[in-house]
Amino acid sequence: MRKDLLTHFAFFLTSFVLISLGRKWLSLDFVPFWLGGALGTFLPYLDNLIYIYLLRPDEKISQKAVEYINEKKVNVSLDLLVSTRAQREDLIFHSVYFQVVFAVFTFLVISSSGNLFGRGIVLAFFLHLLISQVMDYVENKNLNSWFRKVSVTFDQGQTRLYLLANFIIFLLLAFVF
Repeated sequence: MRKDLLTHFAFFLTSFVLISLGRKWLSLDFVPFWLGGALGTFLPYLDNLIYIYLLRPDEKISQKAVEYINEKKVNVSLDLLVSTRAQREDLIFHSVYFQVVFAVFTFLVISSSGNLFGRGIVLAFFLHLLISQVMDYVENKNLNSWFRKVSVTFDQGQTRLYLLANFIIFLLLAFVF
């Protein structure tokens, strides 16, 4: 879990430093952007809690995770959830459907609102999903867990193109709009 958290947090920090420098957002007026980004980096982890408490509380992994949480062993529970994420098929946030809808939502928030806190949340959330996909691709050489509910199969070249397209969308959202 710590590796996963550190990876996402490192990408958040690096990206937000580059965004702040590129947009010349270097004063304290832009602290809400950073606070929203910090929150947005961790919000996708709620997917696991939704799964274990609401979607599949009867599964063994869910029951074990809840047991660890009840025993105040939150880190052990989080380690279990991160290490078994590929086994859970109904994660809401970690799906291509959610990612497409969230990309549109991110565009709407960024293009129609001057709210820096909201901009930080959606950019960091989008980045978290992108980094999770890259990590899944590096580990599994595919994104099958993201496309379970869609009857689409990508080869490695198409998968890399999909990841590149998402990266370009992130850059556009971060620096153009």
